[in-house]
Amino acid sequence: MHLRKYCKNLKQQRTKLFHTLIISSLILIALLTGAYPVIAGSATLTWDPPTTNVDQTPLTDLAGYKVYYGTTSGTYSSTIDIGNVINYTVSSLAENTTYYFAVTAYDTLANESSYSNEVSKTTSDTAAPVISGVSTSNITNSGATITWTTDEASTSQIEYGTTTSYGSSTTIDNTMVTSHSVTVSGLLSWTTYHFRVKSQDASSNLATSGDYTFITLAPPDSNPPTGTITINNNAAYATTTSVTLTFTCSDTEGSCTEMRLSNNGTTWNAWETYAATKSWTLTSGDGAKTVYVKYKDNASNISSNYTDNITLDTTTPTLSGIGAGSISSSTVVISWTTNEASTTQVEYGTTISYGSSTTLDTNLVTSHSVSITGLSFSTAYHYRVKSRDEAGNLSISGDLTFTTLPPQDITSPTGTILINNGAAYATSTSVMLTLSCTDIESTCAEMQLSNDGNSWNSWETYATTKSWVLTSGDGMKTVYVKYKDNASNISSDFTDTITLDSTSPTISGIGAGSISSSTAIISWTTNEASTTQVEYGTTTSYGSSTTLDTNLVTSHSVSLTGLSPSTTYNYRVLSRDAAGNLITSTNYKFTTSAIPDTTAPVISGIGINNITSNGATIKWTTNEPATSQVEYGTSGLYGSFSNLDSNLTTSHTVMLSGLSANTVYHFRVISVDLANNKATSSEYTFTTLKTTQPDTPAAIMDLRVQTSGSTRNTAILEWTATGADGNEGTATDYDLRISELKIIEDGVTPINGEINFSNAQNITGLPIPGIAGTLESFKVDQLNTNSVYYVAIKAKDEKGNVSSISNVINSDKTPPIPVTAIRQGYTMISFPLNPTTTDTQALLGAIVGDPVELYQWSSTGLEDASGSFTLISNVSPGRGYFIKANMDSAVLNVTGTAITDSSWTVTLQPGWNMIGNPYPAEVDLINTYIKDTATGNLKNFQDAVIAGWIGNAIYNYNGSTYDFSMYTQAKLRLWQGYWLALLQDGQYEMIIYKP
Repeated sequence: MHLRKYCKNLKQQRTKLFHTLIISSLILIALLTGAYPVIAGSATLTWDPPTTNVDQTPLTDLAGYKVYYGTTSGTYSSTIDIGNVINYTVSSLAENTTYYFAVTAYDTLANESSYSNEVSKTTSDTAAPVISGVSTSNITNSGATITWTTDEASTSQIEYGTTTSYGSSTTIDNTMVTSHSVTVSGLLSWTTYHFRVKSQDASSNLATSGDYTFITLAPPDSNPPTGTITINNNAAYATTTSVTLTFTCSDTEGSCTEMRLSNNGTTWNAWETYAATKSWTLTSGDGAKTVYVKYKDNASNISSNYTDNITLDTTTPTLSGIGAGSISSSTVVISWTTNEASTTQVEYGTTISYGSSTTLDTNLVTSHSVSITGLSFSTAYHYRVKSRDEAGNLSISGDLTFTTLPPQDITSPTGTILINNGAAYATSTSVMLTLSCTDIESTCAEMQLSNDGNSWNSWETYATTKSWVLTSGDGMKTVYVKYKDNASNISSDFTDTITLDSTSPTISGIGAGSISSSTAIISWTTNEASTTQVEYGTTTSYGSSTTLDTNLVTSHSVSLTGLSPSTTYNYRVLSRDAAGNLITSTNYKFTTSAIPDTTAPVISGIGINNITSNGATIKWTTNEPATSQVEYGTSGLYGSFSNLDSNLTTSHTVMLSGLSANTVYHFRVISVDLANNKATSSEYTFTTLKTTQPDTPAAIMDLRVQTSGSTRNTAILEWTATGADGNEGTATDYDLRISELKIIEDGVTPINGEINFSNAQNITGLPIPGIAGTLESFKVDQLNTNSVYYVAIKAKDEKGNVSSISNVINSDKTPPIPVTAIRQGYTMISFPLNPTTTDTQALLGAIVGDPVELYQWSSTGLEDASGSFTLISNVSPGRGYFIKANMDSAVLNVTGTAITDSSWTVTLQPGWNMIGNPYPAEVDLINTYIKDTATGNLKNFQDAVIAGWIGNAIYNYNGSTYDFSMYTQAKLRLWQGYWLALLQDGQYEMIIYKP
C-alpha cells in the first residue's frame, strides 16, 4: 500500500470498536521496517489506544494487544501477542498476496476486546517472468520466426540487429500469454543477426533473455562467374607446344565448379572440374597462339570466353662474324652478329673450361660487342659467344682464342704537399714546403710549383723539401705542385693552404677595476682573437706576470691577487694572435686601497627614559658613527624590533610604543658602522606602568561550549572571568541568558528571530566569579534534543555596575551548539552546516569509532523495495543518513560553517529519499518547494502533494519504528534525517529556503 493511498484514506479508516475494551483507528501505513523502506512481504500497523471499557468506565488496567491477520477477510489464521505498544510491523508475508489485519486489546485479567476495524494490504509482485525454450524457425533470406515460453502470462517483444547493440525491435504484443511467437521481417540476406526476447508480466516485472543469433539464407544465384587465364605465367613466348595454364574464377553468389578449353574458340574439350592450373598442348607451328576458357558455377551459370595469347618460337639464332679486336695488355673487345635480335654474353678463360663470363646483356640486338677488362698481359685466352632470342632459344659458338699484349706504364704518379709542416698560419712569406710523390709502375722524376695554379716554375728534379716564397699580402695562400714519373706521366695538381698573417693584434680599452687592498682586475679588448697575459710590479721593470691564458678571445680579463695595500702598481698587457703575432701595451698604473675596517662600534651609556603604560625611550652612545635599532620582547627571546634608523650617529635615541601595561620587557641595542660591522649590547629590562582601569566589569568575549563534555540534553559552557574594574579585581556575580531566538543587547530593537538580553530565559546556579583571568565553567541541562540555542552572559560588580553583552554563541556564521546525540544502533541524521571536512572517517571517526558506517538510500523506482542502502564516504548538507554507533548518547559534535545561501537544492529520485535540514535553524516543511526539472514547473510543498508529486508526510526513525509528521505541521529540525517519498518518475528537486 503506497504512502499516497494511505494519506487519501486516512480519515475514512477511523472507526471504533465496542466490546470489553475499545480500540479506535487501526491504520495500515506503507512505511519502513527497522531502518529500511518497506518491501513486499511486510506491513506496519498503528492504532489509537483505548481509554474506556465498553461500559464507559475509565480503562486503568490495559495490559497489551494482539494482532490478527490472514488471507481471508474476517478469518485470521495467525495471531501475534505484541505487548503494550500501539504500532507493529508484520513481516515475512508472501508476495503478490492480499492480507487482512485486525487488532484486539486485553487487560490484566485477560479480558480481550473484539476485533478492531479491518484493514488490508496486497503485497507486491516483484518477480520477473522466467524465459525458456528460445528458438528460431522458418528462416528465409529476409525473415525468421522466434518462439519462447514463460512461466507466467506476459507480453512479447524482440530486439534484433547485426550486433549485440541490436538497434531494432518489434512492436510490443501486449497479449498476456505463456507461449510466445514473433516473426521478424525485412532482413538482409545471408547475414548474421543477434536477438534477445523480452516479456513483461501484469505487475510490470520485465524479463530479458541473453543474446541469440541466426543467419538468413542467401538470395537465388543468377550471375555467371568471372575469371582469367594466363599461359606460362603470362610469358610472351613459348619454345614448345607444351604449356601450363593458370586459371582464376570467382562467383559473387556461389562457387566455380567446372571449366572447358579450346585452341580456336570453336572446338571445345568436355566440361571438367575447375582447377587453378592445367597442362595444355598448343597447335603446332611457330607463330601467335590463343587459348580459350569458359567457367561454370554451382548454379550452372556459364561465363563468357576468357583468353590469353603467346608466341610459339622453337628456332635458335644463327651466329656469324665472331672476332676479337682492340687487344691490349689487359683488355679485348669481342664482336659478332645474329640473324635475329637476341642477348649478348661471352665466356672466357685461359683454358677451354673458361671459368669467367661477362654480365649477361639482356638487350635484344643483332650486332653484339663485349669489352673484357682485367686480363693478364702476354696471355692466351679461350672464349666462346652466347646469344638467346626473345623466345628463349639459345645459340653457343665454338671455341676461339686471342693473346693479350705486353704491359705499358700509363699511370700518373700521386703525391702530397705541406706548407710549414701543415701549420695553419705563417707570419712571413718565406715558407718551407714538404713534398711526397709515389708511382706504382716506375719512379717520380720531376716536379713543378705554382702560387696560383696558372703560372708554374720550370720542371725541376723531385726533392722532398724546398724553400718557397708566398705572394705578399695577409690572407689565405695556396701552393700547387705537379709530379712527373720517368714514363713522362704527369699527375694532377696537389695543394696545401696556409693563412699569411704578419699583423699584430690591436689593443684597446685597457683598465684596472674592482681594486681592493690586495686584488685588482685588469681588462682590455683586441681586434682579433688572441691570448691573455699581464706583467705587473711596483716599478716599470714589473717582475711578475700572470699565467699565460692560451684561449683566443677578444675580451680579456685577468685577476691580480696577493697585492700590498695602499701601493701603486705598474702593469702592461700582452696578447698574441693565432698566427703568433705578439702585441705588448705601454705602461699603466693603479693603486690598491687601504686595509678595510673590521672593528664593530663600542656601545656605552645605555639608559631608559619616559616609561609609560605602553611605551619607553632607549638611549645610548657609540665610539664611531653607526645606525640605531632596539630588539625587545617580554622574554630573553625578544621577538620584536624597532624600525631601523640608518642615520650614522654617535648619540642614539629609539622610542618604543604599543607595549602592554604593567609588563616586564627585555631589550638590547644594536648599532652597525659604515663598514657594516655590527655591535649588540647585553640584555637590559624595564617595566611599563599600569593602566587606569574602568569602574565597570569588562565584557566577557570568549564564551564557548566545551564539546567534550556535552551530551544529548546538556551543554558545558566555558569563559574567562573579567574583573570588577575592567580586567582587574573580582566581579560579584554573573547573569547568564539562553533562548532559541538570537540574543541581542538591551536597548536595541529586535527584529524577527531576535530577543533582547533581559527578555531571554535566565539561568540560575552560576558559580561565584573568580579573580580576573580565572577559567570559569557551568553546565546547562534540560535542553531539548536537536534544538538550537543562543547563549550570552554579563558580569556585575559590588556597586551594581553591569558589563556589556558577551559574544553570543551561535551567531549567524557559527554552527549550532552540538547537543544532538547518537543512540546505540542506527540513528537517522543530517548536517545543518558545511562540515570542516566531508570525509566521513575524518569527520565522524572520533565519535562512532573506526570504521565509520554511514548509509544512504539509493532508490531505483517507485516500489517500496526499489533500491538499496549504500555505504557513504563523503557527506553533504540537505541529505539524510543512517549512522551506526556501538554506544548510546554519543554526541554528534561536528564543526563547520553555517550555510548562508538563500536557498538549498536537494535532488530527488523516484521513490523514497533521505533528506535533512541544511540550515542552523528549523524549517517549516510547508514552506519548501518541489521542482520538475524536465519542465521547469515549480510548486510549493502543499501544491506538490495535491498534484500527486510528493508524499504528504515525512518520517524519522526513533530507534524501533518511525515517527511521522503531516506536511502542514512538520518541521525540518537540526541534525535529524527524514524519509520523503517522490511519487513520480523523472527528475525532481526539493528547494529549501533559508529560515
